[in-house]
Amino acid sequence: MSAESSKIVEKKIEAARKKKGNEEVEKSRKNIQPMPSSSSSVEEKWQWKLEIPNGLKKIVLDDQKMIEEGRLVKIPAQFSVEAMFEKYLESLQINRNGPKTGEEQLTQHHIEMIIDYFNLYFRSKILYKAEQGQYKKLRKEEKKDHSRFLPSEHYGLIHLARSFDVIPSVLELKLSDEKHFKNITPVVQKFIEWLDDNKEMFYNKNKSYMKC
Repeated sequence: MSAESSKIVEKKIEAARKKKGNEEVEKSRKNIQPMPSSSSSVEEKWQWKLEIPNGLKKIVLDDQKMIEEGRLVKIPAQFSVEAMFEKYLESLQINRNGPKTGEEQLTQHHIEMIIDYFNLYFRSKILYKAEQGQYKKLRKEEKKDHSRFLPSEHYGLIHLARSFDVIPSVLELKLSDEKHFKNITPVVQKFIEWLDDNKEMFYNKNKSYMKC
C-alpha cells in the first residue's frame, strides 16, 4: 500500500472513531436526562410558585431602582420580619408561645419555616451586592454583644418581599413530598396577602432608604 493510500485509510479510521465516540456521548446524555413523568403532581411540584400581589411586586421593583440609584435600605427596619410575623399572629388571635389548635400550630410552623429559609439564604440569594458592606458592619456590631445574628430580626418588608421569588425554588430542592407544598401554599399565601393589605404599616418608600 502506498503512503498516500495509507493516509486515506488512517483518515477513514479516525473519522469512524469520532463518529462512534459522538454516538456514545449522545447515548450517555440520553441516559442521564430526567425521565418524563405522566404524573401532573410532579410537574406542579417543580413549578411551585407563590402569587405575589401587585403591591408587593411594586415594592420590589421600586427597591431595585433605589439600589441602582445608589441608595440602601435603612437597617434596622422599623418593623423587622419577626415583628411583622408577631403582628400577623396577633391578627389571627394566635399566641406564639401559648396553647394552639392543630390548624394554628400548622400556621405558625409553616411561616416560621419560611422565616428560617429567609435567614438561611439571606446573604447568598436575597441580599444585593451593594448591601454586603452594610450587612457585614451590622453583623460585626451584633457579635460584640455575643448574640446570634438573624437577618429576620433586623431586616423588614422590603427584603422579605424579595425573598418570595427565591424561597419557592429553594424549598423545591429541600422538600420531596408534594403534600408539603399543598399544606404550605395556602398558609403562606394568606400571610403574603395580609402583608400586602398592611404594607403601609411596614413600609414607606421615602423613609425606608438612605444615601450610601
